[in-house]
Amino acid sequence: MRSKPIARSISVLSYAGALLGFLSLGLCVSLPPASAWAQIQQSQDNAVLSGRVVDATGKPQPGARVYAEPRDGMKVVQTEADTSGEFLIRSLKSGSYTIHASSHGFESNRSTLAVAKDSRQNITIVLNSTVAPDTSVAGSAEPSDSISLLDKPSFAVAGVTDWTAVGGHGSDATLRTSEELNREALALRTQTLSAGVGAAKAEEENKLRATVSASPSSYEANRDLGSFYVKQAQFQKAVPILEKAARLNGDQPVDEYNLALACNGVGDFAAAQLHIQRALAQSDAADFHRLSGEIEEKLGNPLAAVQQYQRATQLDSNEANYFAWGTELLLHRAIWQAADVFASGSKKYPTSVRMKTAWGAALFAGALYDEAAEKICEASDMEAAAREPYLFAGQIVLTSSSVNKCVGPLLERFVHQHPDDAKANYFYAMFLLKPSGTGAVDRVRQLLLRTVAVDPKFSDGYLQLGIMLAGQKDYGGAIAYYRKALEADPQNSEAHYRLGVAYDRTGEPAQAKAEYQQHEQIDAANAARMETERRAVKQFSIVPNASSAPATHQ
Repeated sequence: MRSKPIARSISVLSYAGALLGFLSLGLCVSLPPASAWAQIQQSQDNAVLSGRVVDATGKPQPGARVYAEPRDGMKVVQTEADTSGEFLIRSLKSGSYTIHASSHGFESNRSTLAVAKDSRQNITIVLNSTVAPDTSVAGSAEPSDSISLLDKPSFAVAGVTDWTAVGGHGSDATLRTSEELNREALALRTQTLSAGVGAAKAEEENKLRATVSASPSSYEANRDLGSFYVKQAQFQKAVPILEKAARLNGDQPVDEYNLALACNGVGDFAAAQLHIQRALAQSDAADFHRLSGEIEEKLGNPLAAVQQYQRATQLDSNEANYFAWGTELLLHRAIWQAADVFASGSKKYPTSVRMKTAWGAALFAGALYDEAAEKICEASDMEAAAREPYLFAGQIVLTSSSVNKCVGPLLERFVHQHPDDAKANYFYAMFLLKPSGTGAVDRVRQLLLRTVAVDPKFSDGYLQLGIMLAGQKDYGGAIAYYRKALEADPQNSEAHYRLGVAYDRTGEPAQAKAEYQQHEQIDAANAARMETERRAVKQFSIVPNASSAPATHQ
């Protein structure tokens, strides 16, 4: 039999049972578990450190960062615990190390460990609530406490590294969903990072143009008209006028800032970078740093970008700066650090829907699916008309095998608000098919039929209708829907596979083989494309407690 493609519904992580006998210790040294020996054989020339990270109750802590800091000041070595809380650091040089771990606002005690050449040690690291409440995602500090995160962050971005396994957990399907949520969270940044786009005011424009015509050498007249165009996002018009204003009155920081905005708007990022650097040379303004961060990211300098966003937030802890800093961390897979920033930002700005939504995206990336859904549901309850939380919740539904109970009423509300929205109907239908849903077949079919009626190009709607008929042994009807799915999207890999299975069931092996081949070719092409895209996104190397030492990923 052929293997089935990666399912869209992924099993929720299962955690190991509580560990006994070591809960009062920061580090417990013992022989490594038998399962680790096969991996250790590759590292005979250097020391190997393995173990598990747990909380004070013995529950494994997936995604915890484990740090081995050499006492000689060399590079900090770090790795990430897997879904069972286990970690492995290979090729440690002999010497003395400070070992500790952090996760989700919690940290372990720091312990010194002597490492001998070719030694193999296994440790258990227990996380304690030692970090200030504002950096804990689960904390309940007052909004004013969030400032301590800005004064002394519990982490520092020390550099960037190539894509390896991409931070986070779960299958490739959950990783794809996480990446999509991150991109959508990043798109929310444009709500306030633009110059303040509004409807063009013809009367005001005519007045300003008339002033420039009457006094073409007036710095103020040119500045005011150029600034007007920037505010209206008419960047092509703004650039030459602002350049003239700058020539008339030297390099004023506000003029350089407006020129940077305009050049950024027309896609001339090198010029934008030059102008914002001139502005920053004269004024350490938060808005200047935030725009600099946006430009540096576009120029492929994420380390400079995140430093600019952090500085902007320290200077002015407004909602836009918090959000920009958090999404930059999230984009480059600094998942837990992004979650900390969004948590702190949400406490300071409890009515920010996008902050809470992005917090949910960060939690999802860290495989905390229930908690992610809760945050997104809270965001939607804050502003029921906001579309983004519904879309985020729908993405979670498509990936997780079971979903937090709050998601059902959320998506049902989405359908009631937007009965002619294909995604609203589809997402609620998919929720009802989950173990946490009602499984009402007639209601699901009705929602899927509505999906494809609203959007005849909604390939996955036809696919799910075909799957339902195949489950009833109606392979002829299933084939018809699978074909419709492929008419809507010839690159729908799962539709090709399902169609092949249906052809097998109806005694058409040649047609089945052709569909299987299509499925394999599309999957291979998609995998290669995604690999290329992921490698193009640099990951941040994180060190704890704002250390400036560079970090190396294992």
